[in-house]
Amino acid sequence: RKRQQVGALTTVSLRRCGISRIESTDPRDWEIEITTTEGEKEKEEEEEPKAIISATTSVQKLDLAGNLLAQWHHVADTLNVFESLHELNLASNRLQDIGSQSDNSST
Repeated sequence: RKRQQVGALTTVSLRRCGISRIESTDPRDWEIEITTTEGEKEKEEEEEPKAIISATTSVQKLDLAGNLLAQWHHVADTLNVFESLHELNLASNRLQDIGSQSDNSST
């Protein structure tokens, strides 16, 4: 193995990563790409979806500050993915006022 196993993640920071939404609320559908310290990109191995699903169930603090989130239903999707979440940082996103969004928004 090239990497060591990571224990249960309880705090995750995805600050300023350009995230605008989670396209699938099923972590098995997520495509993960890691950039090494040498700048090389590598795809995750086949068994990694299990690790991702495990991580989403243990995350208690998620920092999404400085991203591109604009729709509150995308935030709701995020809450559905991270079942154990107790703290969510959404500072400096592009979130609209709740009253200004239509109920039938599809974006």
